[in-house]
Order: sequence, then structure tokens, then C-alpha cells
Amino acid sequence: MPVYLPTAIVGNSRILATLGPSGELMALFYPRLDWAQNVHEALNYVVIETGELRTASWTFEGDWQRSQRYPPGSTVVQTALRHQKTAVRLVIDDWIPTKTSFMIRKFGVCNEGPQDCTVSLFQYMNLSLGEVAFRNAVRYIHEESAIVQQWHEFCFVAGGDTFDEWQCGKADESAYSNAKNDLYDGKLNRQPLDIGDVNFSVGWSFRLRPGEGSTRHLAIVPDKNEAAALGHLRRIRKEGFDRRWALGTPRRQSPGKSGDFNLKRQGERSSLPADLHEACERSLRILPLLFDEKSGACLAAPEFDPCFVQSGGYGYCWPRDAAVAVLALAHAGHPEYAEPFFRWCRKSQAEEGYWHQRYWLSGDVGPSWCTPDSAIQIDQTGSVVHAMSVYYRELPDSERPRFSDAFWDTVRSGAEYLAGSLTNTGLHETAYDLWETFRGSFLYSNASIYAALTGAAQIAQDLNESEAASRWEAKAQRLKDSCLSRLWNGSHLLRGLTESGSPDMTVDSSVLGALVPFELIDLSDPTQKAMLESTIEVVAQRLEVEVHPLTPALSPMGRGQVEGRGIRRYENDSYAGGPAAAVNTLWMALVQLKMAEQESASEDAQVRIEKAMGYMRTCLSRATPTGLLPELMGGPEGAPWWAAPHAWCTGWFVECCLLLKKLKRDYSMSLPSLSADTTARG
Repeated sequence: MPVYLPTAIVGNSRILATLGPSGELMALFYPRLDWAQNVHEALNYVVIETGELRTASWTFEGDWQRSQRYPPGSTVVQTALRHQKTAVRLVIDDWIPTKTSFMIRKFGVCNEGPQDCTVSLFQYMNLSLGEVAFRNAVRYIHEESAIVQQWHEFCFVAGGDTFDEWQCGKADESAYSNAKNDLYDGKLNRQPLDIGDVNFSVGWSFRLRPGEGSTRHLAIVPDKNEAAALGHLRRIRKEGFDRRWALGTPRRQSPGKSGDFNLKRQGERSSLPADLHEACERSLRILPLLFDEKSGACLAAPEFDPCFVQSGGYGYCWPRDAAVAVLALAHAGHPEYAEPFFRWCRKSQAEEGYWHQRYWLSGDVGPSWCTPDSAIQIDQTGSVVHAMSVYYRELPDSERPRFSDAFWDTVRSGAEYLAGSLTNTGLHETAYDLWETFRGSFLYSNASIYAALTGAAQIAQDLNESEAASRWEAKAQRLKDSCLSRLWNGSHLLRGLTESGSPDMTVDSSVLGALVPFELIDLSDPTQKAMLESTIEVVAQRLEVEVHPLTPALSPMGRGQVEGRGIRRYENDSYAGGPAAAVNTLWMALVQLKMAEQESASEDAQVRIEKAMGYMRTCLSRATPTGLLPELMGGPEGAPWWAAPHAWCTGWFVECCLLLKKLKRDYSMSLPSLSADTTARG
């Protein structure tokens, strides 16, 4: 299976679908968000007859103009397509209602041309249930007007408004029954069943006068067997498809515990510029869709490279990425994702106290290359313990005993492992860096250990665990002293030490972790602040690059004119072509905002805010057409973005917006709006 880059997602923490720019259904993850993918191809074919003109095409072909968006306040994806020769308009709305495990597609067809026309609309599907192409069975059930495909405990039913056309067949291109090949003449042969490597097509016909339109619905309903799936389909039809429209929103916590996914209260005007406000609210709606409701774990990004063609895959939980996401949601008023994730961490923690590089959402260790017999990626452990301590500190005093009762053993085990990883230099033993590429002792990883040990020590003090608290504090302080002496070259903070112990001179933007999120650098100390300022200058000089925006057709909200500069991960980075990274660009933005906060209402602070907003807008200019933020602002072979939506990146964007709001509120700092002549330059 090749690499594919979705432009949008729909889901509800139980089931997740990814979509392409023309309404292609690229993936449908069920029964978990990380497995199984289930879809090989799911495309739409349209035959239009008007006067003497007859056209037939897939919606991804050049005959169609297209746009795609999330309507305001919604997790519904709306794909609008207009056929250029005939002026037939097709709008596909996709959504997955809350607390369900099915997907609904609403097709709206309208004749915007001057003549009567006939439109035949087809949904073609080639499903590989359980990611297995063979030994599937597919059949049409006439009395239900539904297609059923089944393999072992996977059963998918496709049904909705009564089909005018249908066909079950084999996916082999040479097969006489191939339901894809038969689309090209605009007719299906109504074959009722097939077995093996199968496919199917269904369709509806419309006779439309100028200005007339009509709609059809299709529900895709997975379950363990045919009876259960058909039962769900009957209930959907009985309740009505439009009723389900209103339920296309994220999972939310119980009323009264926090606000909704909105940065402003009812009647309040947002303090953020409109473009950033809209992007942040979208991020707060999308980020929860990456969390698995059952386990509490979070995807790094929906899988788009399942065969590891251009990467090691993304459809796993990296504890570090998830830690950023849960804290961002908690800071935005949605703490309900944090403790389920921490319970997952408690379950998945190794007996020795560490966490592996990445996991399946179930908590089983995923395929990794940073392994204990070689070297682990130690920042994963530091990040989890740090996130737990941050969440603990931000709880009301009355809530802390409950949290510590549940998670103290997890925190203590992680802190003891980290303390034991420190050598006589004060720094951690050989490990992999956060980019999972280099071995040595790194500033970012050491900073994560510092934050974890200081945070764990605070919890220990509250629990009268004085010996552990004192020991961890002492080790954390020695680690910090070693970082500021051994990893400083007089010009900037170093990435770290190589495996042989020599200074690693490669400029790496991960050194920003010394401030955000791990606060190893104390901005109130003039010497440490000066070290960070000098480091920021070097990172900008060596890693900042021009980011060319996407064309208006691809850019979210049509803002293809916005230009800016982004931050690469490190010097000579070759992964995915080495483009600027949205994660790292937002990281720089957040550091600038943190420094602006420390400088309160000074002129320097205002300059930092403008730089930060420039970086944020650069990232938005390279988001998907629906505004989903990627890991990288580019990719292999000219890909426009890479890994979207990316949980770590999306979490950073939310944190940037929250800090911008705080600066506006506390210091009355002005936030420049996006105007026609504004560029997003750092």
C-alpha cells in the first residue's frame, strides 16, 4: 500500500476515517484508531448527461473544481465539487456521530446549469477488512437495500437511501465481475455476491431540471457480525440521517465540569485575531479525535504510511507526543483526557520504570528501533513523569490526594529509573535523541529528566517522602549544573554529547526544550536568560528557512498569499526531504511567547509576540486544505505536508494561542491582525 496524504479526518475516539481532497475515503480505522485500516479504495464516480453531452469521471479527476472545509463549530467534513463542463455541483458531507461506531456520507447533487440533466452517482469500495484482501465475502441484501462484506469478526454494511444500482464483484482488474470496471459505462450488472478479493459499487440516479437538487445518504456500519451491523443500519434509518448530523462533534466531558470546545464564553469577543481564533478552535475540535476512548492513548497522527515506505509509520502512541496533547487540552479547560492517558501510562510502564519509544493504543509495545538492548529514547519517560507532575500541580488542593493515590507508584518508579540513568557527569547515560536518530546524551533529554525529577520531588514532599524528594532534587540540580556548564560553548546551548562524550556541535532546535516545556532555564536569572537568547539567535540563523505557501486552492481558508519562515529540526536533516517542521516552528513561537511573558509589557515583548504570531501563521499557511496542522511543512518528492493532523504540533498550537490570550489579558498587549499586506515572517 503506498503513502497517501489525507486532507481531513472524521471520528469520535471510537472510529476514525481519513479523507482526500475530492471526498475519497482513504482509511476507516476500526475497531481501534490504530487498527484495522479496512479500506483499500473508496472513490466516487459520476456520469452526467445533458443535451448531447455525456461525461463520466472520478471526482479526483481534472473535470472537477473542489474545495473542502469543516463548517464552523463542527467536525463534519464538507467536500464541494463542481463539474466545470456541465455545472453540476456535488457536495459530500462526512461525519461520525458521537458514541457510535459508524460513518455517514450525505451526497447533495444540484444542477446549476441551464439544461435538464441526468446524473448517476456511484460509490465504489474495495475493502480489505482486518487489512486482509483475501477470503472476504460480499453480497447484496435486496430487502435491506444494503451491501454486506465480511471477514472473520469484521463485518461492514453499506446502506442508506435505496440504491438504484449495485454490483458485487472481484477486485482483480481482469475479473469479468469487477465492480470498478463496470462503472465506466454508467451501469452496474446487479451481481448479488462474490468471494475472495472482492469489491462492490452502489449508485443512485437523478433527473434534475435547472436549479433542482436532491440528496442521498450512505451509512457505513462496522460490527462483529451481519446481524449486529444490519440492526444498527435499521436504527439509523428509523431515527433519520439528518438527526445524526447534529451529533458530528467531539467527545466532551460531563456538563458543568468545564466549558465546551470554544476559546470564548457565550457573548464574549475573542481576544485572538480571527484567523488564529478559528484555527485554535478547530485544533480543539480535532485533537480529541486522536484519543482512543477505550484505552486513553493518543495517536501521533492517523496512519498514512502503513507499509513504512517513506517513514516508520505514525499510527502509534508516542508517550511524549500524547503528554503534550493532554496538557494542551487540560490548559484549554478539558482535563478529561489527561487521567485516562495517565492510566494508560500506568498500565504500559515497564517494570524497570521506563516507557518505550512507541506503543499500540492497546498498550502493547509497537515496532521500534530504540530498544532496551541498544538504547531507549529516554525523553519519553521524562516527558510522562513531567506531564503527571504538571497536571498534579495544577489540580485544586482537594483533588491532589486522589491523584497521588492513583499515580504515585507510577511517578516514583519513573523518577527512580531516571535518577538511576544519570552518570557521574550528572548527565544521562547513552540514549537515543528525541528524533530517534542519534545516540548520546542530549540537552533535550536531560532537560526532560530535570523536569521529571523536580516535579516528582514536589509530589514526594506532599506525601512526606522526604528522602526521595531530597535525593531527586539534588540529582536534578546537579544535572542542570552539568547542562549549563558542559553543554554551553560560549555561543549557544549544544545539542548534547556524542556517544564518545565529545561535544555535539550540530545546531538542533530541540535545545528549545530547555525552556519549553521543561523549564531547565530560569528566565529570572539574567545569565541563563542571556544563554537562551543567544541560543535562539543561533537556531534562527542556522535553521530558519523560507516557507513557500501552498497555492490558494490548497491553503486553508484560501490564504495562499501568506508567506513566512519556518524552523528545521536540525542541521543537515534529511528526513522526508528535510523541510521546515511545524512542530519546531511552533516550538520557537512558544519560546518567544514565554520570554514575552517574562518581559511583561516591554517593547521587546511586543516584538517577540509579533515574531511568534508570524511563526504560527507560517504553519497555518502549510496546513491541509481543511486547516489540519502537520508535523512537517513539506515531505518526500514534493509532498505539500507530512503527517496531519499531528497531535504534538496541534498541542503546541493550542498552547501558543492560550499564552497569547494570557498576554493580551494580563498585559494588554496588542495582537496584530492578518491583513492583506501582513506576512508571517519570524
